[in-house]
Amino acid sequence: MKVQEAIAKADRLRPNQYSDMEKLEWLSQLDGQVFDEVIRKAEGNEEITFEGYDEESMNETLLIDDRYAKAYIDYLLAQIDFYNREIGMYNNEITLFSSIYQDYKNWYIRNHMPVQPKRTGV
Repeated sequence: MKVQEAIAKADRLRPNQYSDMEKLEWLSQLDGQVFDEVIRKAEGNEEITFEGYDEESMNETLLIDDRYAKAYIDYLLAQIDFYNREIGMYNNEITLFSSIYQDYKNWYIRNHMPVQPKRTGV
């Protein structure tokens, strides 16, 4: 899923007053978390970096595999609800997000070898 697709879908599902740049920041924070918690812990990803998104990033592909891309929508909807002070709706969305994000992490771990610690002669 591309950055602009996630933002557009969230806007269709929950019209809101937040700018694309605010939503871009939220997606950048989420993918920073995905990078730190999941991707960089897998073998073969040592060369990959993530610097975040900016206004030039609207056509970039988000980090979570497409089969779990609903996590981005749930996350954006949760952020919209949080900042609108719709706490009941926020709780529902963040629970949905947490579930699919955990499914993604489990899938990634099953399909990618973890980075092996460097052994030193002692």
